[in-house]
Amino acid sequence: MNLKPCLILGSGFHRHVFGDSDSQDIRPLYDWHHLVGQVATRMQVAIPDRAMSPIQRWETLLLWAAREGFFDYAGDWFCPHSHQTHLIEKEARRSVAVILNTAATNYPKSSRAQIPQRDCWGAVISLNFDLAWLPEEIRRSKRSPQHGLPTNKIGQREKRRLTTNLLISGVDSGVHRRVWFPNGSCLAPETIRMGLHDYGAAATAIRVAFSHLKAWERASGVSEKSPDVQLSTCSVALRRASEELNDLSAPLGEPPLPLTWVADFLYRPLIFAGVGMSDQEAGLWWLLAQRTRNIARTRAPSNAYILVHASDRNAFWQTKPFGLTPITCSNWDEGWESVMLKAGELGK
Repeated sequence: MNLKPCLILGSGFHRHVFGDSDSQDIRPLYDWHHLVGQVATRMQVAIPDRAMSPIQRWETLLLWAAREGFFDYAGDWFCPHSHQTHLIEKEARRSVAVILNTAATNYPKSSRAQIPQRDCWGAVISLNFDLAWLPEEIRRSKRSPQHGLPTNKIGQREKRRLTTNLLISGVDSGVHRRVWFPNGSCLAPETIRMGLHDYGAAATAIRVAFSHLKAWERASGVSEKSPDVQLSTCSVALRRASEELNDLSAPLGEPPLPLTWVADFLYRPLIFAGVGMSDQEAGLWWLLAQRTRNIARTRAPSNAYILVHASDRNAFWQTKPFGLTPITCSNWDEGWESVMLKAGELGK
């Protein structure tokens, strides 16, 4: 069974939607440096130096708030040394959600903005926190379906980042498709992943979810089959779990597939778009390497692609790290057109 591809969506998508815009109102959606500055201003904390990366600036913001005082979400002032850093971060995350929700007001309804909703996608993994491109009825629904991941190896926050998703209409006999938020979302501000502390925990959570999938493969007998049959069996199980596929087959007492965003990432074709894939995404790189190992035993192509500009680390991307093939463009409009063509090819 051919699976429709999964779109891995980054903040560069918003740049494509808005085009060459310098509007300060929408800038937090695609500029994390600006977002950190907006949070600092809202909390009345000094804005950390841009010489640091956004996640380093976030940590610095929290430390300065602890030492020098800050305003919380409700507008109350807290004196220096009055709060533990993790409590300050909770307030800062709530500010992120407010800022992004405000920036998403009157989001365009253009064909560009609707790219993640196209029928060519089987799932969307959004590395952003906002829900700007989703239909208004879904944004307002506050629905956040979750699925259990029975483990004590990670905390509740990481479990929610692995499992929280929203549902959009399905295609090809699927009841629905899922939009996942590995870095948290404005739906649940406490899950928003901004700092070094949270990024350090991401890789462990991904490994735990991966291990549960491998355990499921063994328990359901998938691992005893030939490599090609393994891929086919996993594809059927994923569609049944993720899309609630309308078919007449039954799992015949097999243990249910442990559904997280990692499952859609591992088994579907992938297209990264608007994503820089920097070194801070160590967890994604690790998972991509495991995915490549699984496929290496078969004759199946890697089917993992990333949209990159011709001027962006061209020598690096030409190595096709872990099977990640570049879709190279000289301008982003051309690049997104190529992304949609590739998605159509992969979904056939």
